[in-house]
Formats: sequence, structure tokens, C-alpha cells
Amino acid sequence: MEVRQLASARSITVLNGSSSGNWTSLVMPAAAAGALGYGYMWWKGLSFSDLMYVTKKNMATAVSNLTKHLDNVSEALAATKRHLTQRIENVDGKLDEQMEMSKLIRSEVCTSTSHMFMLLSGVVI
Repeated sequence: MEVRQLASARSITVLNGSSSGNWTSLVMPAAAAGALGYGYMWWKGLSFSDLMYVTKKNMATAVSNLTKHLDNVSEALAATKRHLTQRIENVDGKLDEQMEMSKLIRSEVCTSTSHMFMLLSGVVI
């Protein structure tokens, strides 16, 4: 008796044989995703040929372009290094001049101090 009650308590779902509703539920999101993808590619300036498989010619072109860019970067780094080295040498030279100037000023201050001390003490030079 309990088995019959359990069997009758279950809900029954009836499926219709037509599947046209399933196509629209799959086609519309796929079309929207395709349109969004195409719009993104257009925005970034890409074409479908950019997404194709790599050929030997395309790979060789890409490698040569990358090599040119790396050479340009290397040249720019070398020029920057030369420029900065030159600036550091100029600053180093100015620092040496400043040190010499400081020594001369210190010497003159010491000489002037000793002369003033002698004048104050009454000794004539």
C-alpha cells in the first residue's frame, strides 16, 4: 500500500517532441557572443587573418620585426648609458672642483683667523 502512495506522489513531467525552442535558446546567445567578439576584434584592429595558423613566412617576419625592435632598444640603452656616464663624469669633475675650492677657502679662513688673532693681540705682521 505504501509503495502505491509513493508512486502516486511523484510528479510526472511531459516533454513535447518539438525541439525548435531549444535552437533559439542556443542560437541567440551564440550570435550575441559572435557579434561581441567581432566588435572587440574591430575595436582592437584585428582581422580574422591575424588569428589564422602561423606559417613559416609569418613566423620569420615576426622574428625579424622582433629582432629589429630589440636592436633599437639595445641602441637606445647604449646611448642612454653613454649620456648618463658623461653626466656622472661631469658631476664628478664638479665635485672635485668643489673640494679644491673648499680646501682653498678653509686655508684662507685659517690664515685670516690667524691674522685677526695677531692683530687683536697687538702683534704687527
